[in-house]
Amino acid sequence: MKLIELRIHGFGKFHDYKLPLSDGLNLIYGRNEAGKSTLHHFLRSMFYGLPSGGSLPAREFRLHIRPWKNPERFGGELLVSYLGERYLIQRDFSAPDEGLSILSEKSGIPLEEPGRFLSELLCHLTEKGYRNTVSIAQLHAKTDREMAGELRRYVKNMQESKSSSISGERALRFLDEEEGRLRELLDGGAVKELSLLTGEIRNLERELENPRYENRIRRFAALREEARENLTELQRRKEELLRRNSGKEEILRLSGLSDQEEIEKEEGRAEGLYRALQEEKKSSVLRLLLYPLSRRRKREEAERREALRAVLSARIGGVEIGEESMERLRSRYRELRGILTELWEGRRALNAVLSELEEKENAEKGYDEELLRQHELQTELEGKLERLSQLRTRELRLLSSVRENERIERHLDALSLARERISELSLRISESFGRHLNEKAGRMLSEITGGRYRSLFVDDSLELFIGSGERMLKLKELSLGTMDQVYLALRLAVSSLMQEEAPERLPLFLDESFALYDEERLKSCLHFLSDMPGEQILLFSCHKREEELLTAEQLPFRKIELLPEEAEEREPR
Repeated sequence: MKLIELRIHGFGKFHDYKLPLSDGLNLIYGRNEAGKSTLHHFLRSMFYGLPSGGSLPAREFRLHIRPWKNPERFGGELLVSYLGERYLIQRDFSAPDEGLSILSEKSGIPLEEPGRFLSELLCHLTEKGYRNTVSIAQLHAKTDREMAGELRRYVKNMQESKSSSISGERALRFLDEEEGRLRELLDGGAVKELSLLTGEIRNLERELENPRYENRIRRFAALREEARENLTELQRRKEELLRRNSGKEEILRLSGLSDQEEIEKEEGRAEGLYRALQEEKKSSVLRLLLYPLSRRRKREEAERREALRAVLSARIGGVEIGEESMERLRSRYRELRGILTELWEGRRALNAVLSELEEKENAEKGYDEELLRQHELQTELEGKLERLSQLRTRELRLLSSVRENERIERHLDALSLARERISELSLRISESFGRHLNEKAGRMLSEITGGRYRSLFVDDSLELFIGSGERMLKLKELSLGTMDQVYLALRLAVSSLMQEEAPERLPLFLDESFALYDEERLKSCLHFLSDMPGEQILLFSCHKREEELLTAEQLPFRKIELLPEEAEEREPR
């Protein structure tokens, strides 16, 4: 993985801050309080998150790196490249889960498992592994004795971190205890009891394989919950349909028309009255000539008129007889027919809902019964499992007792072989890591020191020896500056070993790592770092001499200067 750019939204003194980086050596220069430590904390926090827990150091760290401005913008981004692709690592430290997300720059789509991918980017190094390998700070010891002690502790930590997955001492102790236990379990009188017990166990195991003991509680609980949700919805629909149907029934009740036939009958009568009145109106002249007859007709006309007005008054609230009133009356009958049709449909829908309600209620009842049965089966199953556990416990106690001396001796032979293999394996792991560490660290130390010290050796007691010509020097015979070079060689060697299988190596982070170096040591080390193929290096320093030597030696590097007053607002120069 290579770092392309740091983008800090808010972290300590940094606010809306960008730090572009290059491949190769990046010299990040800044005086004290310029923000170098804060950048280190930001990188580690982006990789591994903030320290968890309520311990005092964790609380103090969080307080220290809280944004000075806009505390709600607590987080940032890292633009990185990996295997030819560019990714954006984002964290919002204000979020409960610290808001980790990783986006592909090409597609802009967030990755589904950012935590797993971030672990791959970090070569699966834990935070402790990161601190012990690629994040290299100056040794804090002030005396030869203290520094030698720090170096021995570092080698011990690395030795343990590489081989801690197999504890030979613990395994051998277990084998010794097992041997003693077996030697006490010589009892040939339990053969018959073991035979009966084994038969009972087999029968019980066959019973437990019966599909009826399959745990379906979760499934039926989900089905019951679904049925209850359906019942709630159906009950709501039922109440809604009842309300709607009741409203329509009330309208029809008030109209006095309860079915289609009555509506059509009344509408036909009204239309008949209206047509009769219209015809009477056309024959008014003729009625004047036939007075004796017109009087009777006049009475009939009045009766028709009153009958029609009664209908108009009841249906539309008016008594004016005319085409407009009749059209309103016809519209009212159409409306009543529509209400009647909707009522029929509503009743059909209600019947369907009632039928479905009954079906779902029966289903819920069935699920309740099945859940009860499942709980009973689980109780029965737990009883059988408890019985099986007891039988197996007894079987384990009897197994060793029914083995005669020959059986026990064969087992003891196997234990002896296992003890031998574990001892060999533990030794091989220790020797393998130690050998590779010695070889790689020795080569690096030779290059860092310009050939003055050509080898490095860590013995079984984790004592360090440095080869100088024909002599092997102990740590206490070295100067502080040389010890710091040994420390750097060890860190770089361990970093290389821990990332052997990684597709891409991590950048190296060097924080004031050369404070104890004189000019010649620093020059050799800078040449060594510049010659490391494909490495990205971030060298933090508050001194000018790294820049001066890099320039004088014409070694490629990119300088980034941090100024205290710029850290809050602007990009670096």
